[in-house]
Amino acid sequence: MFGANTSTYHAHPYSYVPRQLLYGTMVYVRQTIVADASIALSRAVCIATRYSCVRRQFGSQDGGPEMQVIDYKTQQSRLFPLLATAYAYRFVGEWLNWLYTDVTQRLQANDFSTLPEAHACTAGLKSLTTSFTAVCQYYLLYTQT
Repeated sequence: MFGANTSTYHAHPYSYVPRQLLYGTMVYVRQTIVADASIALSRAVCIATRYSCVRRQFGSQDGGPEMQVIDYKTQQSRLFPLLATAYAYRFVGEWLNWLYTDVTQRLQANDFSTLPEAHACTAGLKSLTTSFTAVCQYYLLYTQT
């Protein structure tokens, strides 16, 4: 049934693809993950910063208006480093995009010299940006006043 016992084998055409070309796809995916991590961190920091600008609490002793949460030094010390990190990740994502474009052009010319650097950079930065972004989002979620 269904030709299972026909004892015929048809060889499929096989084309050899250099192993290095497969790394190009992996570099692209990792570069995209780094860019997405920067977007996720930027959104989280944006929400926390906007909330801190709108939220007011603890009025002054003389009955004046309440202070914005962003005016407190402790809140600034929490948010501003994360804001700087979001910008740094954005710039790293742009650099990795440039690196991937350069590697792709070189691969098309059978030049594999920059592939190890791109592979190492994207692997390390993917791990760094995604783990730090997850920690930052957790931190922002559970430490807002």
